[in-house]
Amino acid sequence: MKTRKLMGVLLLILALVVLQLPYAEADAATSASNFSITADGVLTKYTGTEGKVTIPSSVLTVATDAFKDNTHITSVTIPDSVEKIEAYAFWGCANLQSVSIGSGLKEIGDYVFANCKGLSTMTIPGNITTIGIKAFEDDVNLTDITIPYQTFHIHETAFDGCSRLVIHAIEGTAAYKYATDFYVRQAQMPEYEDVAEYTGDETTPENGEGEGGSDAGDEAEAGNAEGSATGDPEEDPLTFHFTPSSDGTYYGSDANLYVTGGSAGKQLSSVHIVGNRAVFFMDNADGNVYYGNHQPVSPEGEDGEAQVAENGTRSAVTDSLIPKYTIVDGRIVADQAYYKRSDLNHITLPETITSIGQFSYARSSVNHIDLPEGLTEIGYGAFYHCDRLQSVEIPATVMTVEPQAFGYTAWVNEFLADGTNGTGDFLMSGGVIVSYRGTVPEVTLPEGARVIAAGAFSGHTEIESVRFPDSMVSAGEESFYGCSSLREVYLNQGLQNIKDRAFAGCALSTVDLPESVNALGLQAFDGGVTVNAGGAELQMTHEPTAERLSNKAFRQENASYGANPAASGGVVERAFAGGAEDPASGGADGVSGDPAGAPDPAAPLGSEYEVPVTGVSDAQAYLAGEKGGYQLTMIGAPSDIALDAAMERASSLHTYNLSGGSALYQLNLTDATGLPVTRLGRQGLTVAIPVPLAVSGQEVIVATTDRNGQLELLPTEIVTVGETTYVRFTTYHLSPFALYGTGKALSTEQILTADTVFVQESAAPVTPSARELFTDWVESHRIRLMISAGITLVALLLLFVKVR
Repeated sequence: MKTRKLMGVLLLILALVVLQLPYAEADAATSASNFSITADGVLTKYTGTEGKVTIPSSVLTVATDAFKDNTHITSVTIPDSVEKIEAYAFWGCANLQSVSIGSGLKEIGDYVFANCKGLSTMTIPGNITTIGIKAFEDDVNLTDITIPYQTFHIHETAFDGCSRLVIHAIEGTAAYKYATDFYVRQAQMPEYEDVAEYTGDETTPENGEGEGGSDAGDEAEAGNAEGSATGDPEEDPLTFHFTPSSDGTYYGSDANLYVTGGSAGKQLSSVHIVGNRAVFFMDNADGNVYYGNHQPVSPEGEDGEAQVAENGTRSAVTDSLIPKYTIVDGRIVADQAYYKRSDLNHITLPETITSIGQFSYARSSVNHIDLPEGLTEIGYGAFYHCDRLQSVEIPATVMTVEPQAFGYTAWVNEFLADGTNGTGDFLMSGGVIVSYRGTVPEVTLPEGARVIAAGAFSGHTEIESVRFPDSMVSAGEESFYGCSSLREVYLNQGLQNIKDRAFAGCALSTVDLPESVNALGLQAFDGGVTVNAGGAELQMTHEPTAERLSNKAFRQENASYGANPAASGGVVERAFAGGAEDPASGGADGVSGDPAGAPDPAAPLGSEYEVPVTGVSDAQAYLAGEKGGYQLTMIGAPSDIALDAAMERASSLHTYNLSGGSALYQLNLTDATGLPVTRLGRQGLTVAIPVPLAVSGQEVIVATTDRNGQLELLPTEIVTVGETTYVRFTTYHLSPFALYGTGKALSTEQILTADTVFVQESAAPVTPSARELFTDWVESHRIRLMISAGITLVALLLLFVKVR
């Protein structure tokens, strides 16, 4: 009896022990084959397809690329045994939603969780002392991270590209200081979305540096590829063979560029291209070719070994990339044309120039520039961080100065520091108020002022009233944004437009618009402000910044786009932050009903980030990191004037065969407000179009135009899914797109076969209910529960026999 009683007790204890066994240890044998582990505990590769992964406790080091680009993983548990995770270990795990870090790890290394777009929240444990270079770079959905006081070293670039991130830290800790600096840097890095090669460094031209660099750290290298360059542009056109890299961009092989025309056959350069948006710039004045907006490449070139990124699991169709002109049609200085150029001094622009593009001279060494009469627009960040630019004479023809156009130039910095270059508290040139350094509550703008540059007075919380002079024509974007004490504004007859968010964040209650005002920008005033419109017609407008994908706050929900109300004292709701109805008329005037182009709420959205497409049957689109509310409209067209002009302009720079037919589409992306979204930053829109009959069976080149109307040729893939074959490409801006057949037949190696058009990304993790947690626990412990139940039953039987 005693033996049976003791046996029953032991069996009950065994059942409890089985239930307490760690799950990973209980089923380690079933998944051990998915881990390649060396004898000294280095996990070199994980090849499994499970969603929830627990690294074996025998692992001491997770090696470089061990989980790279694994799209199956949704969660990973790192045991206490792991002491080191090497660079790029989890790079590109797009569906990774949760990470549990054990107590043995002291450092999150360089690029370890970069491009993990499924991560939305994370808590760093107290044993982590260091977060390395770009450890979480471009985790676009990472919104919350908690960093403990024990983490005392965080690299400045650790969270580059995490534009939505809120960092939680204890005040006074290193993490708290980092968070403070992080938000400041975010505000001071306008290039991030626009400049493909921008790396976040603050290198100035003074030391002759200013390198860009690729996303993956490869160096851009000039040199002659072995066996290339016959000297004949017909035989050696500027051709690139693209293969996708780990971060979704494309790498090209070395390429040769030749002088055309009278000097045909003379090789100018051979340049290694990194990044799908990297370009050559052909300087119209001297014929030099500028790679990556840097120094001119010498005609002789330098010997250099070609660096071609290793192709992963798929191939890409051969494609081409062409150079661009720094000056477009004699009128426009191209976007980024001279970005970071360190050989510039005194510049005189041609008299025909009417527009200076975005970041065209940013971070360059220019110290003086002569702007021509006839210039009307100075673009976003045009002279941003030109540290040597001491003064600028703005022509009287300029009507628009976009945000950060002169930000952090020596001209503005010295004015703000000691008033140099300014007239009293105003930095004004050519009738444009560029900056303000005053501290008085009542401000009267100087006579002769025509235009207020974007953000000139923003953040001056001491201003209580402002009076416009009779000469004022335009109040620029965010002119008085955040002037929280501004209660009175006296506008002049002759004022024509008030641009986006000009008076947002102010304390205004009532504003009387002069009859001369005919245009009002997005969120020009806060909701609740009574605006009395005096003009016969008031056009609702928006600035280019509103069309940036990241600037969701600049657009409004439930707004009427394109409304043009008659003069009845009403101002449509788009003029108010928050979508407020017009307080003067008692309701929103203008277009009623759904905004133009808004998606049907009942329409199936498919996967998490798929965008509904109308206009072309079976076409699909995928916007990384963006959920719902977007609509892509594709319109077929026989031709496009801008694209035709771009093709003609580029024909002297490049030889290509487009004899195999074509199909042209205009792509229009809108959000829930119906407003267009044209600039996507680094979150590319991937589009898949069923192969048109005109280009069927051929290699396909996708051509488009950039913001300046210059030709771009995009890398493409031919993908077969089920019965449908698609042309797939990724773009970072919206414009006309043409699919050209090259006349060259596709080989079977160039056609990809896939189960779905896009690699799906999972939604952000949702906190499960107690019932769901219990169900998951039962499911994961099923085998142990069965064993324990059996042991318990035997024990009970023994005890029953004892009682009998």
